[in-house]
Amino acid sequence: MSSDSNYNPASRLDVSIFPGRCDPGSKLRLMTGWLRQWMIVHFADSLNIYDQKKKNVWVWRQDPNKKGEADPVSSGIVIEPNTRYDTAFTETRPAVIIKRQKWRKQRFGINDQLLGEVGPNGEMYFANYWLGAHTLFCIASEPVEAEMLAIEVYTELNEFASAFRKGVNLMRFEVTDVDEIGILEESGQSFVVPVTIAYAVEESWTLRSEAPFLQRFDAALMGL
Repeated sequence: MSSDSNYNPASRLDVSIFPGRCDPGSKLRLMTGWLRQWMIVHFADSLNIYDQKKKNVWVWRQDPNKKGEADPVSSGIVIEPNTRYDTAFTETRPAVIIKRQKWRKQRFGINDQLLGEVGPNGEMYFANYWLGAHTLFCIASEPVEAEMLAIEVYTELNEFASAFRKGVNLMRFEVTDVDEIGILEESGQSFVVPVTIAYAVEESWTLRSEAPFLQRFDAALMGL
């Protein structure tokens, strides 16, 4: 899928690289990896990079000896989750560091139950939303470059938000904030602009009565 962006009409995102459907728990586990892959796909091809001045600078190059990892010598950008954040890399090149924020549950109705929905055998249907967020920290050694990188990241996320949402079956996916620039203290000094996205995942389930719930409890297992 391509975008007719004012920056670069060649920009594209192949949503087929993401799985179409999976349960909410899997999305919690996989979202960081999906966003990392998305950013790598974007920065691995110079034709995708919106900023004309950085087309041949911000190119992500894979380590020939380690699949999925940036080449420590030739890669022009680092893209990693915060759990693999290595300051040795970000001191010498820009980086996009991805961090998951907390998930919050949002109810549909009383007891999360879909009222009026009862199956022929007494099944009860339930559903709720999980509201989540990720922050992509755009880091560079110069404040102007950190701002430019943040613009690159939020533009890509914003323009392809709808395609990604549909591709991984989310109820919501959008850029919500591009925060103010800050100083990131390391062994040297870098600047950071956080870009935050929010999304919603629906979880639904069915309860079927096979025996009274409390009768299944074993007093011995309860320590009584």
